[in-house]
Amino acid sequence: MIGGTLSGAPAGVASTKASSVAELGRYISLTIAIAGLQFCWAVETGFGSPYLLSLGLKKSLVSLVWLAGPLSGLITQPLVGIFSDRCTSRFGRRRPFIVGSVICTILCLTVVGWTREIAGGHETLTICLAVVAFYFLDFAINALQGSLRSLIVDVLPAARQDAGTAWAARMIGIGNVSGYLMGFLDLARLLPFLGSTHMQILTTIASVTLATTVSITCYCTTETPIPPQPSAPGDGLRAFTALFTSIGKLPKVIKDIFRIELFAWIGWFPFLFYGTTYIADLYVATHESGGATDAELMERGTRAGSLAMFAHAVVSLSSSLILPLFSYSLVVGPPPDPQFSDATVLGQIKYALLK
Repeated sequence: MIGGTLSGAPAGVASTKASSVAELGRYISLTIAIAGLQFCWAVETGFGSPYLLSLGLKKSLVSLVWLAGPLSGLITQPLVGIFSDRCTSRFGRRRPFIVGSVICTILCLTVVGWTREIAGGHETLTICLAVVAFYFLDFAINALQGSLRSLIVDVLPAARQDAGTAWAARMIGIGNVSGYLMGFLDLARLLPFLGSTHMQILTTIASVTLATTVSITCYCTTETPIPPQPSAPGDGLRAFTALFTSIGKLPKVIKDIFRIELFAWIGWFPFLFYGTTYIADLYVATHESGGATDAELMERGTRAGSLAMFAHAVVSLSSSLILPLFSYSLVVGPPPDPQFSDATVLGQIKYALLK
């Protein structure tokens, strides 16, 4: 059949559809690791505070544990970006850091889930081990997050950056929805072979999810290794210092985005880390024990809090799917530079605020 396919569709149409499917697959395979990462992040933010309180840590000290997030973001992501930019591994610039971060994340999740068993039941040692594990977990997650973001920039051309950012935001939503939904389920009854407690099962599922999604991204994404480049002593330190000295020279639109993220996180941080605990406390205060122990009642309350966070994640995912459709209608006049289009700016803002 000339000029057509066996299905009867014109060759050009079939080729266009095949190209669209291939491009969709490329975006998904490139960003699916972010969904796995966000699943782990949802487990930490949704269950970290209740878990630390259950170990005996005082409420006033829990907030000090979550200082690890801002600290690791401030230190780890710039350093990982600097060193990975200079990496000359034959596996690519980002893969070594991605794989190393995944291994550290899984180890930390394992320690978090089995803290009591590792500490031998010693309360003080259990609390200290859990706090240290959460700190290292934050640093590992931030290192992985920075590497995955850099991978998107490396692989996609400038004209596709907005679409890549939009897909990253969608994967963040999918990871949140999956993580909070899994946290709501009665895992001790459904999957008892994965652990003896809810937290053990959650961390096991998170580890498997992260390993699977990152494997897909690393296998399906092609990186071009860079040749070795001469470097002078102190180049890394100078580059790290330049990150902070260049803040005053940023374009106005970038400064505005930073201001938005700063004030958004001031309001968002308490909700993110204490939303589940708040709902759990309300649940315990308004429900009869019915013969259940305090720990069992608190676990039910924590799962109820996870359900509330699941509802939030669904709204967040829906907005990440719907809002970009409206952003294109805001463009008036000649098509703008793809790097600074409304869609790109909106995608960058959502990527920053929905993580």
